[in-house]
Amino acid sequence: MKKGVQQLAKIKHPRILSLQHPIEESRDSLAFATESCFGSLANCLGFYDNIAQPIPKEFDDYKLYDVEIRYGIIQLCDGLAFLHNEVKLYHRNISPESIIINYNGAWKLSGFELCIQGSVDGSNYPFREYDSNIPPVINPRLDYMAPEYHTIKSYDTQADMFSLGMLIYALYSHGKTLNECHDNYSLFIKMCDDLKAFNTTKLSVLPVEVRDHVKMLLSLKPELRPDSGQFAKIPFFEDVGTKTLEYLDSLFQVDNLQRSMFYKSLPQVIDKLPMVKFETMIK
Repeated sequence: MKKGVQQLAKIKHPRILSLQHPIEESRDSLAFATESCFGSLANCLGFYDNIAQPIPKEFDDYKLYDVEIRYGIIQLCDGLAFLHNEVKLYHRNISPESIIINYNGAWKLSGFELCIQGSVDGSNYPFREYDSNIPPVINPRLDYMAPEYHTIKSYDTQADMFSLGMLIYALYSHGKTLNECHDNYSLFIKMCDDLKAFNTTKLSVLPVEVRDHVKMLLSLKPELRPDSGQFAKIPFFEDVGTKTLEYLDSLFQVDNLQRSMFYKSLPQVIDKLPMVKFETMIK
C-alpha cells in the first residue's frame, strides 16, 4: 500500500488518480487523501466488498452507459501511454479494482502497489513470479493477468494491454471475465492454453465493431497486441457521443471561437449523451 501511494505522489498526469495528502502512518492505520472519488470501476460493476454497509444509494441500479465506457477506455489508453512511453512503468494489475471514477466521471488509473519499473529505455522489466503462497490481494488479479507469466516467464508493458482487453470484456459482461480463475493458478494455466484456440465468437457480448481489436489485445503473443496509442485510434471510438465527451474534456485548451462552434453544434448530439453524466461534466 505504501508503494502504491508513493507512486501516486511521483506520477502526475490527468489520467492518474491525484494525491492530495501523502500517506500518514500510525500504530493501527495507514491513511492518505486523493481527489474526490465516486468509486472504483469494480463498485460500478456491482462488486461492493470494499464498501462499508449499507451500500451508498448512488449505486442503486447504477449503469455504465456505452458512450461512457468508450470514453473511459480512451482515458485509460491515454494514461497507459504515459506510463509506458514516458515513465517506463508496467502497471501489472490493470483490473476494475485499480480504476477509480472521480466525482466528475473521469476514469483514473490507481492501484500501483504491484507496478514494475523498467530500464531507462523500457527494454527490460524485472520478472516476478506469481506467488501462490501469499494472499491474492498482494498478487496481480489472475483473471486479468497476461499469459506470458506462464508461457515465457517474461513481460513488458504489452502485458498491460492484455489486461485492458480483459477489462473491456468485463465492462460489457457485467464484470465477468472470459475465464474466471477464482485465485487459482491452475485455472490461469488453463486460460493460457485456451488462448491458443481463441476465436471471436467468445467475444459476442462486445459491440461488433470492437471484437476483432479486443481479440488482438488478447493475443497469446505480446508483439501482436496493439499498444495503447494504436488502440485508442480504432474506429470504435469515432462515434459522435464519445468525440463530444472527449472535446468537452479539452475545452479549456481551445480558443473562444472553437468553443463557440462546439456549443452551436451541441444540440445535434446532446440526445446521444447520458444527461446525468453530461451535466456533471458541464459543471
